[in-house]
Amino acid sequence: MDTEQTRKLLDELPRKLNSAIENIKIIAKSLEDTLGGMKSAEERLRASATSR
Repeated sequence: MDTEQTRKLLDELPRKLNSAIENIKIIAKSLEDTLGGMKSAEERLRASATSR
């Protein structure tokens, strides 16, 4: 790899890292939402099981 290729990769690195971080944040939020939904469903199931 020559110097110019290395420089180009280093120049692109911050943008690519920021993009990766944003994607991780989106995934984390989706997982958090899914877990919240699962907890709500579990609570509803427990409530319906105890009311019988």
